[in-house]
Amino acid sequence: MKRMFSIFVFAILIASFISISGYSATVSDCAVITEDTTLTADIVDATDMFCINIGTDNVVFDCQGFTVDSDDSTIAAGIRVSGDMF
Repeated sequence: MKRMFSIFVFAILIASFISISGYSATVSDCAVITEDTTLTADIVDATDMFCINIGTDNVVFDCQGFTVDSDDSTIAAGIRVSGDMF
């Protein structure tokens, strides 16, 4: 529950800073993202350790209020940013 709340808060923070939507790429399941992308549905009970993996710099991931949720059977990050950040 605490992990789901953390993921939810992270998604809300992203959404509050980004008002642009309608990116050409969309996802509705776990994925590696390398371009601006919009989430089109809740992801519930994901089994991947990193369900959404942002794999490059300068990428916007717009959750549009949808949730990324794990199945609670593993230690998962939900959304991972692995591009260069500095």
